[in-house]
Amino acid sequence: MSKSDYVRFAVGSPGGAQSSVWNLWNNKNKSDLYIAPRLIARQQKISLHKTGEWHLAFTNDQHLSDRFVSKFQKPAEVIPGLTKAYVVIVPSTEVVTPISFPQHPPAEWYPLPSNDAVTHFTIWLTAPDRYLEGGGTGVRDCLMNTLADGRHVYVTVHDEPLTDAQRTVLEKSRKRLRDVNPNPDSYVRGYLFAQGVDGTRSFIDVFVSDSIAA
Repeated sequence: MSKSDYVRFAVGSPGGAQSSVWNLWNNKNKSDLYIAPRLIARQQKISLHKTGEWHLAFTNDQHLSDRFVSKFQKPAEVIPGLTKAYVVIVPSTEVVTPISFPQHPPAEWYPLPSNDAVTHFTIWLTAPDRYLEGGGTGVRDCLMNTLADGRHVYVTVHDEPLTDAQRTVLEKSRKRLRDVNPNPDSYVRGYLFAQGVDGTRSFIDVFVSDSIAA
């Protein structure tokens, strides 16, 4: 377990097959939380504001008249003091070896599952007097930091089998993303914004470019 204002996590290894590196951070002395793939964090991010007004939006640096992609409210607590805030989903099919390796700052790298699987990084918020215990069966690790208002932030990691339906969605999404990719010979990743049956929002990490090592 580590504690920091800035947490980075990924699946794979920095010198081999890898997913996107994901950033989870908060500004010092504030209680807003942000999530983004490192590759696009300067352009777009998820903002989980203390007010409960949450959104996916482009950053102010993009100078757009309407920078908001989606606005949503903080979900209801799972139990008093515990909120399932967001999920980053990394299918094993999207963990690939690039021809040249992006330079990454230090991150928590989680091993690629041995079988086709989907790695879930679930972000939890707890009240100041609540703590996430253990995380349950199948949880591989837990990262944590604490916000200025005393709430705790946890990231639990577990794998689930990759279903045929999910595989079909990924293949169709990859094709659509490749069709709009202006530079198909570069290492490019895409991100799907989704909502689960329980109402939890998620980012799905998708590999786009054909340029991977043999």
